Amino acid sequence: MRREAGFTLLEMLVALVVLGLLLAGLAQASHFGIATYRRTTATIAATSDRQATFRALRRLIAQARPGQPPGTPHTFALVTTLPRAAALSNRLVFAEIGVTRSGDLVLAWRPAPTGPP
Repeated sequence: MRREAGFTLLEMLVALVVLGLLLAGLAQASHFGIATYRRTTATIAATSDRQATFRALRRLIAQARPGQPPGTPHTFALVTTLPRAAALSNRLVFAEIGVTRSGDLVLAWRPAPTGPP
């Protein structure tokens, strides 16, 4: 009896199962890679935001003038100079740095009267 060339049904089923397992592993690996990329991007963005905030606060505090206005238990008040990009007409401002109930840092300012401090 002469045998026909080809694959049996059992061989085809085994090949499909192996292929399915490989594809499932590949899908899990790509899902893990994408989730890791998103977490890393979010961490880098948060770190960048904190560094920018730190630089801005450091600059405002470094340029503070003597004779500061009184603050409150949850705010820090100072007279300082705003950067050129943030200043509308007067760069000298009364600034208050505070913390909200939800823990957010808030910077509020109003123009300071011009003249000697």
